[in-house]
Amino acid sequence: MKRFFLLGALSVLLACGGADNSSGLNGSFAGTWNGATTLTLAGYSPYSYPASLVIAVNGAGATASNICPGIGDLHTLTLQVSGNNATWSGILVCNPVQFSECSSVVFTFNNASAALNSGGSLSGQGSGSASGCGMTLDFTFAFTGQQH
Repeated sequence: MKRFFLLGALSVLLACGGADNSSGLNGSFAGTWNGATTLTLAGYSPYSYPASLVIAVNGAGATASNICPGIGDLHTLTLQVSGNNATWSGILVCNPVQFSECSSVVFTFNNASAALNSGGSLSGQGSGSASGCGMTLDFTFAFTGQQH
């Protein structure tokens, strides 16, 4: 449960300025971002946990991994990046994980955005739904991290 998203999500994509931005993509996105994610499930108190997001830059594109909760996450997102901002929308269904008292919860991401901030941090947010134990709840997440 320590590695909830990334995003969460995806939560989750931009570093300090100074990279070549001629392709519209700030190469400073690339790397591992360590920080904290706050997950808020509808009707429940926010839950914060340590999180790590990996962003790979390839030419004019970028992918984010380490998105889903659980060990051995192999899911990736293809990001739309322009300068210091990145976005994603679609449907990403994660593998079931144990969450709180529920033995099998499936997190589904619907959107995420991120920004590289002055000072070298990455902030991101997004939303989706979590289904398990006979209920489905909407969630939001927010991530803040530093590149390592």
